[in-house]
Amino acid sequence: MFNKLSSIKTLNNQLILFHSDDHIAFVTDKVDTSYHSHNYIQITIGFEKDFCITIEKESFYIRGVILDSNISHKLQGYDEW
Repeated sequence: MFNKLSSIKTLNNQLILFHSDDHIAFVTDKVDTSYHSHNYIQITIGFEKDFCITIEKESFYIRGVILDSNISHKLQGYDEW
């Protein structure tokens, strides 16, 4: 289960972070990234609206996605949860 809960509020956005020894989860209204990849599986869900994910230069407007590790991608969340 989760060991730690942190909440960070910036001028216009908020980040709620949950983490444990073997996983991390966060809820935020600010997810805009450049291309990146990581060594873990990523699950992204748009709570209120669809978001844009670009994988290998193809963009999708979707409500949720599960990405395998080491997949280069970028996200645009449009300041939505």
